[in-house]
Amino acid sequence: MNSLTIIIYLIEVIDNLNTATHVVSMLSIIMGVAFGIAYLISAGADPNCRYDKNGVVVHQITGKWAPRLFALAAVCTVLGVFTPSRETMYMMAGSEVTEVVVNTPEAQAIIQDIQEVLRSQLKALKADGVK
Repeated sequence: MNSLTIIIYLIEVIDNLNTATHVVSMLSIIMGVAFGIAYLISAGADPNCRYDKNGVVVHQITGKWAPRLFALAAVCTVLGVFTPSRETMYMMAGSEVTEVVVNTPEAQAIIQDIQEVLRSQLKALKADGVK
């Protein structure tokens, strides 16, 4: 495998991870809102009704996890925003490959030949009086 193959593979992996961060972000927001509502409901409930069937205080659990879920959603959203799209990553890879190709000795020779041809054509046009 060459480096271009690895780059193309990584582009697909990053695109899939970007999709996963969007899903995790949305689920975290939904669960955070649900835990927040449960927290508010349990805060106003009768102190004897705040326990679930295992004796755990619902108010403490929801109060602890709701902010964590919103923080996870914020982190996933930031990652999703700053991850470039698949098309942008392909353009970046193409730009890198083009730079490597243009800097080869064969490409440099072709570019110099093209410049010589253009200069000679311009001189011929100037000599003929074309402005």
